[in-house]
Amino acid sequence: MKLHLTSLAISLLLPIAAAAAPRERAPVGSVHQVGDHQLQVCFKHTPRPDVGMSLAIQRGSIPFKSSGATLFKTIGHARVTATEASCVTAELVDGVAKRYDRVIMTDATAATEKGDCRCPC
Repeated sequence: MKLHLTSLAISLLLPIAAAAAPRERAPVGSVHQVGDHQLQVCFKHTPRPDVGMSLAIQRGSIPFKSSGATLFKTIGHARVTATEASCVTAELVDGVAKRYDRVIMTDATAATEKGDCRCPC
């Protein structure tokens, strides 16, 4: 009985401890406009990237409807060409972007040439 109560207590406390641990998050933005190979990406709650930085474009899906967890898959890369107030203009390097796709900053050299997918994400 004691073993059962101990394992139950551990299984209940582990998710709380994992949620309380500080995590390093990549700045997240979203695609607002899509042109031919031009994207407008806005970063509302995080600082915008500098010109020349690489961006990973991710699309979310909910594999198990009951879980509610969204999984993101990298579907393309872009490179920042100009900056504005809270948005940037980026050139699509590879992949296909849609409006409202999630965008995270990656290493500046991750997607420097067409088809180069050395993204650390």
